[in-house]
Amino acid sequence: MASVYNRGTKNKPNWWIKYKDASGVWRRKPTKQLTKDAAKRYGAEVVARVARNIIGIPDSDQLEQPSTTVSQLFERFLLEYHGPKVRNLDEYREQRRSDYQIRVRTYSIGRLDAKKVRLSDVERWRDELRESGYAPKTINESIKYLKLVFTWACRREILDVMNPCTNLVQLPTEPLQERYSLEEVHRILASPHLPIGVAIALYTGLRRGEIAGMTWTDVDFKVNRIHVKRSYAGPTKTGKPRIVPIHRELRDLLERWRPSCPTTDLDLVCPIEIGDRVYRAATQQDEQMVDALRQFLRQSGCSSAFIRPWHAFRHTFATQFLEQGGAQAALERILGHTTSGSQVTALYVHVDFSFLARELDRITLLPPRQ
Repeated sequence: MASVYNRGTKNKPNWWIKYKDASGVWRRKPTKQLTKDAAKRYGAEVVARVARNIIGIPDSDQLEQPSTTVSQLFERFLLEYHGPKVRNLDEYREQRRSDYQIRVRTYSIGRLDAKKVRLSDVERWRDELRESGYAPKTINESIKYLKLVFTWACRREILDVMNPCTNLVQLPTEPLQERYSLEEVHRILASPHLPIGVAIALYTGLRRGEIAGMTWTDVDFKVNRIHVKRSYAGPTKTGKPRIVPIHRELRDLLERWRPSCPTTDLDLVCPIEIGDRVYRAATQQDEQMVDALRQFLRQSGCSSAFIRPWHAFRHTFATQFLEQGGAQAALERILGHTTSGSQVTALYVHVDFSFLARELDRITLLPPRQ
């Protein structure tokens, strides 16, 4: 009789068996089975083969076992996966579960046996998503998600198959060209109801999450810089902190905002209001920041129909920075991008903070004085 034991964890089981071979020596072997019952059946087959002097150990696919559908594989992925680049696990799982339920579970691919999915099945699913009206970028992201799930399952030895998404060609997409004109920027900054987060986005190009996670301890007026250390409650998108100079026009706005900034436990610069004088930090799934921004843009006479209105500020900052004579190398460091040259060369390039400040000081977003 073979004994079954778990060399993984409760949430991430890895079932092994211990049995005696024909010479009476104890052996151990991974079963690659998803459940303990399946591992027991595998162990029973191994012992039976030893008793019949059959050479070789059965492969997993030689045993009769319940199939795992693509939907079941996704469910297990959502319970067990924690990739090294996941910043907030709860928010990641919530978003991924929503994607799975909308674009996988309700389609035919979700009912297929995960071991038998082929490239043609993924292509058929891609075409079904197109017929449903999904944009090419959304479809590409969905396929990328499916590929990640299969890669994870193979690495965990849950499946022993070729990833069906390997040779799939992505759909062509058009990059978003969303940005505000300089005239719109003038109207935004002239508004008496200007949110401080909008001003920060225009003068720094920070991402929405980086603005939501900024605290007053990150703002150093003595050396005129902002220490970008987090996005929402986790690390930045690249996982690396960076320093951004405070533009002279932004400094005045920050200093005027600080005395009236609502108090929060985290000492946030841009908390959102959730009730009568009750404030908290925004989350990645929180659309309150977006809804409030669209309303402000309409009141300012600016476009509010952009797909990603907060990200449009990042494009606007980059455009104005270059159009007004800023250096490309400085822009990349302020935005937190990898240098446009090789990544090896980037290790030898050290941009001084004073250089960033001088380049940022070239631009102005205020209209010329009459």
